[in-house]
Amino acid sequence: MRYVSRPVSVFLFLTLSTLACKTVRHQASEIKWAHTPATSSTSIINARLQYLLLGYQADFKALNVCIQDATFYKGPTLLLETKLAYAAWLDASGQGSEIAWNLFHFTIQPHCNMLDTQFSSVVVIDEVGKITPEQQVDKSFTPSKVSCKRSGKSASCSTGSMLMGLGGTGTIAYQFVTPETWERVTNSAPATVILSPYADWISLENELSKTPLITHYKDLTARGDTLTFAELKAFNAELDKRILKPSSGIDAIVKAFLASKDQTLEKTFVPIQPAFHVLLHEVGHQFGMDHADNPNLDSETGLVGQAEKVPVQGQNPAQAPIRFITSEATMAYADEYLYLTADDKAGINDLAIKNLDLLKTHFKAKPNPIPDPIQATIPDPNQAPLPYSAKTPLPVPAPIPIPAPVPVPAPAQILVPAPVKPPVPAPLRR
Repeated sequence: MRYVSRPVSVFLFLTLSTLACKTVRHQASEIKWAHTPATSSTSIINARLQYLLLGYQADFKALNVCIQDATFYKGPTLLLETKLAYAAWLDASGQGSEIAWNLFHFTIQPHCNMLDTQFSSVVVIDEVGKITPEQQVDKSFTPSKVSCKRSGKSASCSTGSMLMGLGGTGTIAYQFVTPETWERVTNSAPATVILSPYADWISLENELSKTPLITHYKDLTARGDTLTFAELKAFNAELDKRILKPSSGIDAIVKAFLASKDQTLEKTFVPIQPAFHVLLHEVGHQFGMDHADNPNLDSETGLVGQAEKVPVQGQNPAQAPIRFITSEATMAYADEYLYLTADDKAGINDLAIKNLDLLKTHFKAKPNPIPDPIQATIPDPNQAPLPYSAKTPLPVPAPIPIPAPVPVPAPAQILVPAPVKPPVPAPLRR
């Protein structure tokens, strides 16, 4: 199990006459992505999905996702945005389809136990009054503090560093008779996402309220239980096209300080923060992605194309300016996006291909896999429903009786659990 974090630190320098502000970010370096080693990717979301799609024996029949409700970020909007995050990464991996998507079951509950193996994934939007022992919040998250001071006509404010979220792939155990040929997999620990209880998380609605997307967003929210993969994919493409970034949660405090006559300010505060960019980042860790600008020593990294033409909506593509793809991807600590960048997409696609090759190498071939999602097409809605819906367990083909001589009893084979490396949390990123 690998846990990685999403910390944010903000420094603001303000001139009283202009209210200008500057956010200090990491300097852009190489154009790159990073992900967990393919040889250690047996518990990423893509792998959990492929166990079912390839027809391997597993102790789960769907990818059940438990979502813990919160006070402000809750219900239909939380459900929609969680689905958008999963759909974005699944699509970017190259393994997305309606058949694959229908194997996900999303449910919202008042509390989700992060150790509950009934679920392949647990998403916790935490709050101070809901913290439970297995969440170990005291070892990870702390309240944010803001410090401001004046110097002549200028003022500076800093929040230091605040850990916003954690994400991990969980653990899959496997059994074998013949070494290197796996017979069965077991969900030993679900993949997890937890957002800090020391922020008031809110939906995308305010971020989109001044864009044409708000009507589309509200429509999807109202139909959250029945959304197709194609609909989620299309909305994510709209977020990508508009190159949207979230607003800052410290603005109100800074404005209040500037309006006062105080020379200094020291206080603990709870930011009101749009959650989607943090959720998108942490779900990326569930899919096996690492921080693009500060990867673990064993992570695999790579480069992508350095520039592309990105037209503004309605602009002739031939007249579009060249935009360099930044290394400050969604999976980096710096700029925060409401969509996956080219770096993110290249990284998850590389991992998904390698992971699929790994699984096919270690498992016995099965006679009745679900059709390959990469080759699957979306059926006509007027035709018969998909053979594997989100609410229907996978059918087990009836055995065909074949007359055969009575076999001589052989000694029973015992499935020996393979050693599973105990989960070791990765160092928190600051």
